[in-house]
Amino acid sequence: ALPILADSGYWGDKFFGRIVTEDVNVGKGYLRKALRVKVIYGLEPIFESGKTCIIKIRNLITFGTKNESTLIENNYELTIQGCKIQNTTREYCKIFAAEARVVQNFGQIPEIIPLNLIYRPANNIPYATIEDDLEGRFEKYCTKDKNGTLHMKNSSEIEKKCCAFQHWVYQWTNGNVLITDLQVIRSEEH
Repeated sequence: ALPILADSGYWGDKFFGRIVTEDVNVGKGYLRKALRVKVIYGLEPIFESGKTCIIKIRNLITFGTKNESTLIENNYELTIQGCKIQNTTREYCKIFAAEARVVQNFGQIPEIIPLNLIYRPANNIPYATIEDDLEGRFEKYCTKDKNGTLHMKNSSEIEKKCCAFQHWVYQWTNGNVLITDLQVIRSEEH
């Protein structure tokens, strides 16, 4: 079990606690390595003891001729940026959901889960993100490939809602924000 410190990376409080790794090979991302961990104690109320979570560690940190403290600062900045992007997108999604409620038969809006910063002092890449471990079938609706090309799906109802959300955010922010990565967990009941 590793000692950790987690916070929202954007708005929240800090919690000290312990986690233990359950699975070191979760997901297929090329930007981040994902691990499944179990909370031993200390991260309540965000994550209760015994809950499984996903930790994501950035893979692409430029080394070059930089010293170790610069690399850790770079790791911190990239991880904080990821938290800010996802948590800001989550806030946009809440506004979108409120506006979509007035559209007759629009239906349920997918929710964006919060992303928290986690500090693991014993690791050589100490900063990572931690999020809920969601059960269900994982589907990508809009992603960027390694070359930066956007790939979108828009044939099913949920895919169309994801596209509508992307378009809404782009319009609502006067073209200043473009959502380029939307991934949905489908529960077995949906």
